[in-house]
Amino acid sequence: MDSTPEGVNLGKSLIVPSVQELARQPITNIPPRYMRADDDRPIVVFDGASTPPVPVIDLQKLLHKDPMNSELEKLHSACKEWGFFQIVNHGVNALLLEKFKTEIGDFFKLPHEEKKKLWHQPDNLQGFGQHFVVSEEQKLDWSDMFFITTLPINLRRNSLFEALPPQLRREEGLENWEAHTWASCQPPPAQNGVGKPNPTHHPTSRLGYILKSLNFDMYYYHDICGISNTRHCTMYDFWALHGTRHQSVSIFIETLEAYSLEAKNLAMTILTQMAKTLGMKTEEMTQLFNDGMQTMRMNYYPPCPEPDIAIGLTPHSDACALTILYQLNDTEGLQIRKDGKWVPVKPLEDAFVVNIGGIMEIISNGVYKSIEHRAIVNSAKERLSVATFYSSKLDSQLGPASSLISPQNPPVFQRTTVELYYKEYFARKLNGKSFLDLMKIKNVKCDASGSF
Repeated sequence: MDSTPEGVNLGKSLIVPSVQELARQPITNIPPRYMRADDDRPIVVFDGASTPPVPVIDLQKLLHKDPMNSELEKLHSACKEWGFFQIVNHGVNALLLEKFKTEIGDFFKLPHEEKKKLWHQPDNLQGFGQHFVVSEEQKLDWSDMFFITTLPINLRRNSLFEALPPQLRREEGLENWEAHTWASCQPPPAQNGVGKPNPTHHPTSRLGYILKSLNFDMYYYHDICGISNTRHCTMYDFWALHGTRHQSVSIFIETLEAYSLEAKNLAMTILTQMAKTLGMKTEEMTQLFNDGMQTMRMNYYPPCPEPDIAIGLTPHSDACALTILYQLNDTEGLQIRKDGKWVPVKPLEDAFVVNIGGIMEIISNGVYKSIEHRAIVNSAKERLSVATFYSSKLDSQLGPASSLISPQNPPVFQRTTVELYYKEYFARKLNGKSFLDLMKIKNVKCDASGSF
């Protein structure tokens, strides 16, 4: 694995100017490098009467299945026919989501001089900038993004985390409390109902309890993705606020990390359900993803003076297993290619948009589809979102799940390592599903080392 004290490095991309800064200028025409050819322009071919909306999955119904397994069937159909769905009743704390939304909005409002300190380097993808830029002549997207590896801890670029604004990394006002370990963080005994874990909380979560205190639902995080129990805890709204805290107990609240943990937990829950719908062995799915790699891309799409000839994000399919998209405002822009048409996705309130990535298409041996999608822009409003990408372990083998392969169902995709898969993905321009097509056995030619 290509990881160092500065984290994993999956590729490189040329440095490009900030689109947000460009959009602040009084321009009426966009520079030629952002103008798309006629075939690439965001013309939507969509008939709302003939194309149904993206499926909606209720997580609580999925986990507390009815005798007919109707929600499980809906999930299976959504993954096969759409590759996209929205998930509601997901159990992620609303207070955390609101705080994360605020902090990301403030993050993109940082002065440009501050952002330049966080810009990605020519030989590393993490930081502000754009990906998949391989030449000076290449057309660019009308967007800025911030990309960061969040899990597992050993893959993080520590210097980038340390350079993030303090308000994004931790809650202010609690700095005088000491950091503490899992051993000192056991939930308190119930006292008049206070401190008792809420059984309605996400039933598969091992990341926290919902505890009642000060009239708020409080999250207590005691674990992070396989890190030992002696690691300093990460918490969001901790039970100790109800007044029973030990004098040595402190709260080290990191908004980004708290959201990262919830996204990981949600991804694992969805993947476990997918194992059932695919007929995979549950333990096989768990072994693949339990300590998987998680990255985040925070997206800012400024208003564009010529939205009809620009694109916010080039059409592509994601490389990961699952993408969980958190839309931060009500500006629409995400579109998916369904039956040859571009279909707008209208995010529901309090929902996440989830899509299948290339890794899951490979693991499912082509049963679940990684769907091409893009982002368009408009002339009046900015759009903000956070895409969290969850993948299998970076040093693991990638190929169709062994429990799905038989003489009657031979593998469709070549086996490789997850790390090599990602490096090859980031080395190319975005171009629909062209990279995943290269992974198919009939098209792949590998040398003895497994390289493409």
